[in-house]
This record gives sequence, structure tokens and C-alpha cells, in this order.
Amino acid sequence: MVSNTKLFPEQKSYVKQYCAGNNVSFFSNEKVVVMVKPEFTNSRMVAVSFATMSPDEKKFRKSVGKYYAISNFENGQYVLMDRVTFNNFMNYGDGFWAM
Repeated sequence: MVSNTKLFPEQKSYVKQYCAGNNVSFFSNEKVVVMVKPEFTNSRMVAVSFATMSPDEKKFRKSVGKYYAISNFENGQYVLMDRVTFNNFMNYGDGFWAM
């Protein structure tokens, strides 16, 4: 079975509003979307949530990944990391980006 998930208009609107009202950044590698949000203004800690593409999907859609990364964060599914540790992970985490 092959899936081709797309967002409903309400979901697209939610992502747009959430991004406008929060200090968040997104990174992706065509399989994974990573959302990063500072714990609070000028914090050294960031909350990191992930969304992975289903193996059944035939096309990567960053917007769908953003929606699920936000959803995961809002449901408490995130990791708090020191900003420096996160930057090192993203810059030197070849294993992560090679997934």
C-alpha cells in the first residue's frame, strides 16, 4: 500500500499560525523534519521534536512533517537539549542525516 498524505486546509492554517506565534525553526533531510523551539527567550536550552516520513509515503512533504513535529511537541513528545549540544548534533550527526 502506498500513501500520499497531504494536509487539510485547517491543518495548513494551524501550522502557519503556530509558526507565526512561536519562535520555532525547522530542519529536514527528505525523510525527517526536526522542530527546534527555545525553552524560553534567551534560553540556552531548546526543545527538539521530530517527525519521520512513513515508509509507505511516495513523496516527502515538509509541511506534513512540520504539522506532526508541532503535534508531537504539543503532546509532550520532545527532548530538551543544550543549544551547543543540539548544534553539534546537527553539524556532526552524520548518522542522523544519513538515515
